[in-house]
Amino acid sequence: MDWEAYDYRPKRPKEPQPWLKWQVPKEQCLGYITNIFMFIIFVPGLLGFALTPIGIALQILVIDYFMWIRYKMTLND
Repeated sequence: MDWEAYDYRPKRPKEPQPWLKWQVPKEQCLGYITNIFMFIIFVPGLLGFALTPIGIALQILVIDYFMWIRYKMTLND
C-alpha cells in the first residue's frame, strides 16, 4: 500500500474568514442584495419608518453580521 498517496485522516472543517474580512460568495450574492434591500428599504417603508444615515449604516452592519453567522453555520453541512 502506498502510504504517501492516501490520506485516511478526517478532513478539517472549513473555517470562514473573520467577519470583518469575509466576502459574500458568488452563489449567495443575489440573496445577500435581496436581504439588504428588504431590511433597509422595504420593511421600514412598509411600517412607515424613515431611517437616518446612521440607522442605515448600523442596520447594514447587523444584517451583514447575521448573514455571516448563517453562512458560517451552513459552510460544513
